[in-house]
Amino acid sequence: MSDLSGKKILITGAGNGLGHEMALHLARCGAELAVADIDEKALADLSNKVESISGHTPLSITLDVSSEEQWQAAAEQVQEQFGYLTGLVNNAGIMLHMPFQQTTLDQFRKTQQVNVESVFLGCQNCLQLLEQGAKETGSSSIVNISSIFGHVAGLMHSAYAASKGAVNMLSKSLANELPRQGLKIRTNTVHPGVMSAGVSLSGVQAAIDMGVFSSPEEAAQVLMMGNPYGRPGNADEIPGAIAFLLSDASLLMNGAEITLDGGHTAVY
Repeated sequence: MSDLSGKKILITGAGNGLGHEMALHLARCGAELAVADIDEKALADLSNKVESISGHTPLSITLDVSSEEQWQAAAEQVQEQFGYLTGLVNNAGIMLHMPFQQTTLDQFRKTQQVNVESVFLGCQNCLQLLEQGAKETGSSSIVNISSIFGHVAGLMHSAYAASKGAVNMLSKSLANELPRQGLKIRTNTVHPGVMSAGVSLSGVQAAIDMGVFSSPEEAAQVLMMGNPYGRPGNADEIPGAIAFLLSDASLLMNGAEITLDGGHTAVY
């Protein structure tokens, strides 16, 4: 179900965290990868790991996902090396942990730029590559990484929740619009829950610094209250679902949401 042989996939935010684990997993599944991140050092480290797994050096692209000019350049690089894409994973994002009253307009706008505008720009600039990929292979897939906070409200996450809700509905709009134009491109979202590392972990520390929690132990108890698994997720538990959405095993999935949260949102 996760065979990605012959697939050409671009991943944003691939240098660290979930994007890093995702790139390694997709390489193991046989995909040919273009990996993009603003962190050049992290990209170099990832490139070596992908090459050791697959025997192929990925196309590494230094990319600020909020820049239209850099997205245009990234698409040109992919065009030159791959000719087309069969998959696009818009994973790059930031998470602002701030009480609503203290959130500035600049902070709110920055969150939307990185989390929402990047998805808009990625889909627009890669659309012709994905269209060509669908002609070459029969189908292309967009996977946009949202969050459970695109469904439910997180503590001190007003800007982040607004951005992930927007990603969710933008994805559904593409899922409705693109196939009606005769484009064999499907669009789906993945919604991770509270994670044990990365932006979720930094959010715990921010809450402690602001006096919301007294310790990491108290934060973990509150965050996991009612979660059937009783623990946060790990980055290596997410990429399998993404590989499925990028594979031909999910050809009828369009406009769907895959939630990976241990049952958190089933309870709340």
